[in-house]
Amino acid sequence: MCDRPRSEEDRSGRIFADKHEVLFQRMLAAIGLGGEAGVPVSLLSFLPWRPPGNRPPTELECRMILPFAERAVALLQPQIILAFGGLPGQWLAGGAESIQRQRGTWLTAGNVPLLSTFHPESLLKSPALKRLAWRDLLAFRAKLDAST
Repeated sequence: MCDRPRSEEDRSGRIFADKHEVLFQRMLAAIGLGGEAGVPVSLLSFLPWRPPGNRPPTELECRMILPFAERAVALLQPQIILAFGGLPGQWLAGGAESIQRQRGTWLTAGNVPLLSTFHPESLLKSPALKRLAWRDLLAFRAKLDAST
């Protein structure tokens, strides 16, 4: 699950697009998820539209979309959720607003374990964060393995 679409995702209708999609696919592949050889995954954007000017969504927008995001999670019935960016963890699981304070901490969305990590956009802008994201991915994989 990711925060919200950027302009590229908004135009393409995809959850991740361009170089962000490439990095996302590599991140999942590194822990054996997605693609042909990996475990299948479902993708969902917490906020399905791009706010005007790519501004952060307002509290009202998040409150408005929350029932739809919760219903989507209920329909997908995931074992575990990996959130890219802070919005899903903040709104679905009551986590901190800041992704820096939220990441690395297991939250619960309903009864589903949720771990937030950095969005690929953040990792491309600040490559030093990739080390922390790698730790998150390893923790996610370990929890997934333990739950199966």
